[in-house]
Amino acid sequence: MNSTKSVLTTLGALIVGVAIGVLLTQPPRVRASTIFHIQKVTEGSKLLVYDEYVGFACTQEDCYIVTR
Repeated sequence: MNSTKSVLTTLGALIVGVAIGVLLTQPPRVRASTIFHIQKVTEGSKLLVYDEYVGFACTQEDCYIVTR
């Protein structure tokens, strides 16, 4: 009886430990405010620049600018 109780306790602790580990390893979610505008930039395109230029980023295929 003691061995069954010990196995169940160990199994329960393992399940709880894995669940906590999964919750803690998830990356945080970030949401941009609606005041930011992201525009895809292509060669020769006209841009709508708002009040403030925030930054830009490029991938292998596309480039984007962020304005506020």
